[in-house]
Amino acid sequence: MKKLLLVATLGVAGLMSANHRVEIAKVKKQNFETNINMSGGYCEVTVYRRNADGSSTLVGIWGGYADSQEACDAKGRSIIFQLEIGTPVSEVK
Repeated sequence: MKKLLLVATLGVAGLMSANHRVEIAKVKKQNFETNINMSGGYCEVTVYRRNADGSSTLVGIWGGYADSQEACDAKGRSIIFQLEIGTPVSEVK
């Protein structure tokens, strides 16, 4: 009987702790623009940051070989995602 009471108590405690909310860090969206070029299997992704005054600042240029235009586009989306979550430019791959 004591074991059953112990198991029931642990089960209720587990359910109570499962109700806590997990705070997810809010990502501040920055205005990035990309220029994705693919030529002869070489994919080049150029990223600019749109400034508040309307001007653009070069963030970086990433290049590499890709199998298709879709793979090149995916690489561009991956780079933008990494920048939006705050990955330092030097660590973006």
